[in-house]
Amino acid sequence: MTKSNYLLIVPAAFLIGCFSDSSVKTINYGDHTAEGNIEITDHDTIFNGVIIYRDAKSRKVTSEVNYVYNARQGVYKEYHQNGTVAQHVNYSNDKENGFADVFDSTGKLTYRTYFYYGMEVGPSIKFANDTFAVYRFNTFEGSALYRNGWDSDHQITEQGRLLNYVTTIVEDKQGMQLSIFLYLISPPHKQIKYFIFDKDTRTGDSTLVFQSNSNMEVFQKVLLPYPGNGHEYFWKVQAFYPKENITLEDILQNDEKKMKLPLSID
Repeated sequence: MTKSNYLLIVPAAFLIGCFSDSSVKTINYGDHTAEGNIEITDHDTIFNGVIIYRDAKSRKVTSEVNYVYNARQGVYKEYHQNGTVAQHVNYSNDKENGFADVFDSTGKLTYRTYFYYGMEVGPSIKFANDTFAVYRFNTFEGSALYRNGWDSDHQITEQGRLLNYVTTIVEDKQGMQLSIFLYLISPPHKQIKYFIFDKDTRTGDSTLVFQSNSNMEVFQKVLLPYPGNGHEYFWKVQAFYPKENITLEDILQNDEKKMKLPLSID
């Protein structure tokens, strides 16, 4: 995602500035300088806290990176020449983790994607004219589960299903359990909520056993008791359209509602 890969091991000979009795130092390599809490040893250069990178000639800030012992942790920002943010990325343990945004030089958001510890997964959105142009949702393997965008008649077209999950059987101290891996797809033009009900087929009564509440996650793992005799799990997917202020209580087709169970123990 980020285009700047800065060298962390810098020979002491490249030290160009040092403030006595302070951990704030400035080092130079190539066409950039780095300044911040920098410790230089015989064999390593250790970055801690926010390190500011500048163009060596213009002295303009090109990026800011937060480090914990040389590992990127927290917010990374990259800047256009006019000083506006070009990229905003979150890191965990030196890996991209969470939403990553790209902006044009006027400050408008042009692209958003999601990372899970270095793996690009889930939603990616291209923006144009202050709204989304194309939305995709990918699996960990990189295949598209769902896609939508505007057609030539200014209507939103959709491809794929909003309900995508995998079930496996696991055993623990409580006995046989059903493990559910659910992708949480929530396109920009509608807000999606996922529900699981335990239905007693003998009485027709249903009990809510799971619902999703966050648009900040792209997947969720759910562990439920394996359904016994006379019980089945059913899905409901609710869609709220904020522009029209309309809620559809269940957008699933009939053949999608009953949860598919695995045939063997994982």
